This record gives sequence, C-alpha cells and structure tokens, in this order.
Amino acid sequence: MTSPYEFDIASQPQALRALSLASLPRSVEEQFARRFSRIVITGMGTSHYAGYSTWKSLVNAGQSAWWIDTSQLLDVPELITDDTLLIVTSQSGRSGEIVALLKEIHQRSCVVVGVVNDEKSPLADQANVFIAMSAGDEATVSTKSYLNSLVIHAELSSVLVEGHCAPIRSSLVQMAGDVEMWLKDDDPLNLNELGLQEANSRLVLIGSGMHAATVLAGALIIKEASKKQAEAYLGGEFRHGPIELAGPGLAAIILVDPDSASNDLRRLSIELRQTGSRVTELREPFGHDDSDEAWGLRAQFFGTIALQRLSVALARQSLIEPGAFLFGQKITEAV
Repeated sequence: MTSPYEFDIASQPQALRALSLASLPRSVEEQFARRFSRIVITGMGTSHYAGYSTWKSLVNAGQSAWWIDTSQLLDVPELITDDTLLIVTSQSGRSGEIVALLKEIHQRSCVVVGVVNDEKSPLADQANVFIAMSAGDEATVSTKSYLNSLVIHAELSSVLVEGHCAPIRSSLVQMAGDVEMWLKDDDPLNLNELGLQEANSRLVLIGSGMHAATVLAGALIIKEASKKQAEAYLGGEFRHGPIELAGPGLAAIILVDPDSASNDLRRLSIELRQTGSRVTELREPFGHDDSDEAWGLRAQFFGTIALQRLSVALARQSLIEPGAFLFGQKITEAV
C-alpha cells in the first residue's frame, strides 16, 4: 500500500508545474533595491537547508550574509538590525521558532521575506514580502515543499546577486518531467550494494558545494522517514574525527559539486573503499553545463530524489510505514 509520504514524493512533478504557473512577486525587486547592511537567511530543518545555496552565492558575491537556523537566531536576535534583510523559509509558517522570531522582531524595521506554503500562516501574514511555495498539502516528511523552496531560493539569489530574476520557472516544466523520469527509473542507491541490509550498518552522506544542502536534507528525511540513523558531513568535515567510523559496516554516499574545489571527495572515496567501507558516488545522469542556469537545481533535484527513494526502501526493509511519525509531528509548535 502506498503511504502518504510516497504519495507526496510522487506528487513533486505536479508541485513544480504548479510553481511554474506563478511568478516571483514584483515586490521582491522593489524591496531588494534598498541597501541592506546584512542579509540573514533562516528556517528550520529542510526549510533552512533550502537557503544554503542562497547564502553561498551572496558570500561569493561579496555580500554580508548569515545562514543560521531559527533556534540559534533566537539566541542572538541582535544579529537582526533595522537595516537587515531577513529571509525566512517555513513550509507551515507557524512552527514554534518562527512564531517566536516574529514576536522578537515585531518592533524592528527590517525587511522580512517569507517563503511559505501556508498562505494563512503567521509568517505569510506578517512578512513584508510573501512568496508562495505552491507545493500543495504535504502529509508528513518534507518533499514537495523542499524542491519548490530550492527553486524560489535560486530566484532570490539571482535578484540579490545579479539584480534581476533569472528565468528559472520557464525550465520547471522540463525539470518536472526529469523528476518523473527519475522516480520511475531504477533506483541509483541499492540497499544491497550499500550493505544497508546488515543490522550493524552505519550510513553517512558526504557532500560538497551546493550538495551540502542535499546531504543535510537527505540525512534528515532518512531519519524521519525510515528511523535509520544517517549523518551528513560537509566537504572535508568527515576526515576530522568521523573518519574513525570507516571500515566494514560503513556505507558512504558521496555527492560532489564539480564547481567546488574545497575538498577532494573523490580521493576520500578511494580511501574509504580501501578501509572496507562501501561507497557510492551519486552522480547526476546528465553533463555539467555552466551555460544552463538551472543545472545546479537539476543536480540537487536528482540527489534529493535518490535519497527520498532510499528512505522509502530503508523503511520497507524495517517493515515500517515510510514517513509515519512515531514521536514527532508535521508542525513542530514547541520551542
């Protein structure tokens, strides 16, 4: 029987097509014309991870930007000044940390951009600029809202860095078709090849560049959807201590951003295999094309779909319903 989580995964192409029918609000470029001393990007869980590439693009362009999850931001609210651009991403727009943050900044004149799925939420209501995810209802673990948030953040990056919105939504129909194809193709992540059918197996996801967001989101959804422990590591982070996890029983999934020169993850892949670890380098089935403005999005989509499918396979292996919450809930209201 298909679980609600699997239904949401299958509905991602439809959500991307729905997003393609809308456009970024004009108020985005109007508000972004103002000079800001800093840009703060925040959210919780996958909503936070969706903003990683925006932060990376801003810093690469020489802008003062922070990427900090909302629970940490509540500890340092002084980071938000009157001349701050605050970009808040939240599927529900009403989680506990988001509501607390809105109360904290109520008397400030910062500009708040809310990337939200629920148009009747506190965040949608109080943001200076509201951007709809257009993902539709989502039953359990984040799926449609994450992909659509990646699209919106790519657009925000282009406005903030280049001064205009790149024509990304015009590519969404084609990308929706790609996602449909990947959902039907053979799964690139095989439980037997990874050794994840073994009871004592350990799973790590290692990503560089834009795939920092992919592995962070992937590890979270695997834990949520399958109750399998999975840890995410960025760039060379795995070498600094966690390398002691290497050896028989370790399954490592590596995603390399070809534009990132920070760490040699392919060398790490070779070294891990030499320890007896099982390693899969998850590579997108299309060439790297710098001329394609949507290439990075397509690559993140491919990696995310593969990890979503892995989470379902791991759940089925453990004889549990994929995506069913045991202790948590869809909207985390407690702070």
